[in-house]
Parts: sequence; C-alpha cells; structure tokens
Amino acid sequence: GCEGRFLNAAAVLETELEPGQLLKELHAIESRHGRVRTAHWSPRPLDMDLIFFGNHQIETPTLRIPHPACWYRRFVLDPACEISEGFRHPRLGPSLSELRARLAERPLRICGAGLRDWPEIFNHPELDPYRSRVCESDPDAARVRFVDTQPVGFQIAIPQAHDVRIRTLIDSLIAMLDEPIPVN
Repeated sequence: GCEGRFLNAAAVLETELEPGQLLKELHAIESRHGRVRTAHWSPRPLDMDLIFFGNHQIETPTLRIPHPACWYRRFVLDPACEISEGFRHPRLGPSLSELRARLAERPLRICGAGLRDWPEIFNHPELDPYRSRVCESDPDAARVRFVDTQPVGFQIAIPQAHDVRIRTLIDSLIAMLDEPIPVN
C-alpha cells in the first residue's frame, strides 16, 4: 500500500498500558504525524503496529496479538530480529530468527492447497519481479501453504470473497518475497 521509499523499524517498549490502550496511543501518534485512515493499505506518513504484547494472545474485533501477518513479513521480521531474534512467537512457537530463516530459503516453495484460483494468483503479473525466487510445489514439500480453512501451523487462511482472496494472496506473497531496500 505504500509508494516510494520507506523505513521499517522495530522497538521494544515497557508500559503500564493495557494492549488496547497502547494501540490507541499508537494511533494517536500516527494522527499527530498526519495519518488519516481512509482506506485499508492506503499511503500514509506513519504506520505503527502492535506486533506482540509479551506472550499474550489476544483476539478482539479491534486487536489481534500477535499480529496475524508478522510471521511471514520480511519487513517486520528483519528489524524485529535486530532487537529480539530469540523471542518466540507466542502462538506458533518458533523464534523470530527461525521465522525469518524460513523466508530466506529460495526458491520459496508455495502450495495453494485446495485453492480453485491458484493459477490466477501464481501467474498474476504483480508477482513477475519475484518469479525467479518462487516455484510451485506439491503440498508435501511446501514451506508456505495457503488454505481455505483456519490457519494451523504455518498456513494462511484466505477470505472467501474472490477479489479479497486474490488481493490477500498477492499481498502475502509479495510481503514474503520482497527484499528490503537498504536506506542510508
């Protein structure tokens, strides 16, 4: 959702705030820096996410901890590993460095388990820049599986609405494959 260059960073905080209160404070900081929430993944001057809150697992309509996409996003894992590579994902179990190492394997083996529109996704033009780093695979060899049900282990559940599922899969694949651009 971002255009141009941007910087990703991670921070460890100590707070007396509850998770919901901390998220509200992060949103207030974003607002003070000019962020206006108009559309999902729209361009923004600042985007602050609450990825983990200790070892808590929280699922409310407004907050999911751990962040549901943190384990497969290089732009989250790279800076997070710089400050806490040994931290273990409270739901999945592997450390941040182990999660990042899974994304470093190339070619990334991908399986669309039961996805009727997998060819449309795999052959989408937005994935062309990454084509040399991706190969299709059977489910037994898959490192990443996209499935139509709830996530188990290292699987990603996909929405049912066609355009939402296509966008989710493409965004997820790009997030996994995209190499960070060094910022000096």
